[in-house]
Amino acid sequence: MQTPRVSQYVKMIITRLLYFFNWISQKVIDEDELQDLQEFIAETMAQLEMCFPPGYFDMTEHLMIHIVDHIQALGLLYLHEMWTYERFMSILNRYVLNRAHPEGSMIEIYNTEEVIESSLGYLKDNVSLGLPIPRFLGRFEGSSTKISKVCNKHIIASCSILR
Repeated sequence: MQTPRVSQYVKMIITRLLYFFNWISQKVIDEDELQDLQEFIAETMAQLEMCFPPGYFDMTEHLMIHIVDHIQALGLLYLHEMWTYERFMSILNRYVLNRAHPEGSMIEIYNTEEVIESSLGYLKDNVSLGLPIPRFLGRFEGSSTKISKVCNKHIIASCSILR
């Protein structure tokens, strides 16, 4: 089965989208270039609409046109984005054990992790907690090569086990 080939034109449009997202995520943006960027994304979206069927587009693609206005009104994008908080909430959602009281599960497990991390500094030899023993530990011991002995020493040094 052959993979379909993407035309150079579609590659160019996707590259333009990547350039746009790279540009808006900068920490310093010149206000004089915002109008040019607005025209750039409008042109890119028009080119994108020529390549893909109308069923491909929903509200998300349309919102890219308004990002420049958003930057003009609120300031730099990194100052008011929610991605970091949403990512942290996804980590906290993995902690839910009791669906009747999800907040309690999140707080309990998060506090447990914080206590463990803060007490690691007081343990002998900075022992890491929660690391499983590697399956390949000890497999290199019978070998006579220098590389395998160095690898085995590195594995033993990096994997500390509480006794």
